[in-house]
Amino acid sequence: MARREQSEETGVDDMVRSAFTGATPPEVQARLRPHFEALRAQASAGGAWLPWRARSWHPLRIAAALMLAAAAFAAGNMAVNLGPRPTWADVVEKFGAVHGLQADIYIEERAGGDPVHVELWMAQGGLTRMRAGHEVSFGRQGRTIDSVLLDDAPLAPRVKRARDMVRDFVEAVGMADAFSLETLIKVLPGSTAELELVESQASAPSHDLIVFDMAGESEALQVRIWALRRSRLPVRVLFRDPSSGERVDVTLSYTDTPPPEFYDPARFRETLEEMKGEPDTVPSHPML
Repeated sequence: MARREQSEETGVDDMVRSAFTGATPPEVQARLRPHFEALRAQASAGGAWLPWRARSWHPLRIAAALMLAAAAFAAGNMAVNLGPRPTWADVVEKFGAVHGLQADIYIEERAGGDPVHVELWMAQGGLTRMRAGHEVSFGRQGRTIDSVLLDDAPLAPRVKRARDMVRDFVEAVGMADAFSLETLIKVLPGSTAELELVESQASAPSHDLIVFDMAGESEALQVRIWALRRSRLPVRVLFRDPSSGERVDVTLSYTDTPPPEFYDPARFRETLEEMKGEPDTVPSHPML
């Protein structure tokens, strides 16, 4: 009987050792460490966590072994599911291969100022559509071919400046005939062309996200990019200039590509005419 108990106790000890010493990715260890430490503190407080050589078999040690073994198994599965961390080159390459995108861009010229919202749709083949304030513009191969004002009021100067910044990006992408994340960063305010990738110290809000940081020598300008780990697609680009308070926040999505008529200014005008007299239905119309 004593030999059997000793054998069982040795098995428990081996299980706990394995759970603590097995190879686990650092990011998984960081997520599980608080649970391990809480269990260790509870056991120490109760006087049940004795040195391994004491061979003191206690029910709490069995519970600890089972929990830690399960946690180690879950950590292994998590590491397999997440896969290796994508590199910046992976994200740039994946963005360059997308067929279309929608971007919601918020531009603040100074800290605390009202942001200007610019909506941008782009599709392979050089099709673009942008809405800034009450102006909707359409483009081909980086050039604006037509604009439609939804009312007669002139655009506010700050809306024009936001629109022109986005147009610079559209023009550069149209000339290259490919989506370029680096081009997006270069058209941001300031000397962002001199920014270099630096090691990010930020932790992503979810293990499905990864974070990249860019900064210049003076670190006066800062850009942070969030990307999805599995798809390697960027989903947010945030530019900040701490000295002026200027800020550009870009949210990217990759939903189903709108039909070609969505990028047709003549079809857009026809839709506006069809919807006259029914203002409550205009915002929900798929062409608007």
